[in-house]
Amino acid sequence: MDLTWLETALAPFLGGTLSQPLLVLPALGAAVVVAMVVWLVLRRRGEPVPVALANTELLRTLPEYHRAVRRQRWLVAGGVALVGLLAVAAVLGAARPVQRVTLVDQKDNRDIVLCLDVSGSMIDVDAEVVSTFLRLADGFRGERISMVIFNSSAVPVFPLTDDYDFVGDQLRRAQRSLTLVDGKDPFFAGTLNGAGSSLIGDGLATCVRSFDHPELQRARSVILASDNEAAGKSLFTMPEGGQLAKAAGIQVYGMNPSDNPSSSAAVEMRQVVEATGGIYFALNDVSAVRRTLEAVTAREATRIPSAPRTVIHDVPGVPIALAALAVLGFLGIRRIRWRR
Repeated sequence: MDLTWLETALAPFLGGTLSQPLLVLPALGAAVVVAMVVWLVLRRRGEPVPVALANTELLRTLPEYHRAVRRQRWLVAGGVALVGLLAVAAVLGAARPVQRVTLVDQKDNRDIVLCLDVSGSMIDVDAEVVSTFLRLADGFRGERISMVIFNSSAVPVFPLTDDYDFVGDQLRRAQRSLTLVDGKDPFFAGTLNGAGSSLIGDGLATCVRSFDHPELQRARSVILASDNEAAGKSLFTMPEGGQLAKAAGIQVYGMNPSDNPSSSAAVEMRQVVEATGGIYFALNDVSAVRRTLEAVTAREATRIPSAPRTVIHDVPGVPIALAALAVLGFLGIRRIRWRR
């Protein structure tokens, strides 16, 4: 049965539509029956009990008698009307008025990969680095974040995601693993599959390759933590990893826990990072977190709409108000009858 016309008619009054419109007609019929029964009961109770009295004709002509009769009739009619009102409230409540709102959320079009060197020379400061990553993640809103760890080989810890509860759990797990430094910890699995250690060129290249959808225009950043003290032959040198990032339009922000201006490794890392348009600083720099957040979020990012979603809210205000009005009306009628 098509009850669209009924929903359309009631929508302005209810502030929404009925989620169960088919309940209206049978419930309304039942409410009419109940109202008629109640009306008959009230009418019978309102009729005077026959009493054998003589000479009542004069009584029936008194103005007070007519006022009493009119008041009784109004009370009966008011009671019937209130029963009907209560029935309407019950019917509308059973039909469940709801309001449907279509929302189109937007998210920042930025991707960030946290790139962590877990070689032996970094173990003492890795927990601090992850703590810094946690503070960075707390400052982001809507960006997608990923994490990659590397030593002689690189391993993704988690892919790009904007689930910050998941990101926080993964970073705290990493912090525990780096603090305990258990060689059997599965967190480090896959980071020693090559020859050498701290192969930052391969690590940076893996981080650069961790971004998806290269055809889309997105603001992409790599936050790299390493001392650039590589040992062994890597597939990519640090400058080659930087060139991959620069060619892809990816900015690299470098954190060096053992920064030394006279160190060739530190100089090389600074040059590579700054060539991509990023910033290089020592990890113990008190402004490192703030400067990284400002630099990453300053990059213009388009707002991309997500899939539309419909949110349904119950709007029971009208049925509740009608029911409350009916109850108050009954109380008023009862109070008037007590005063008689």
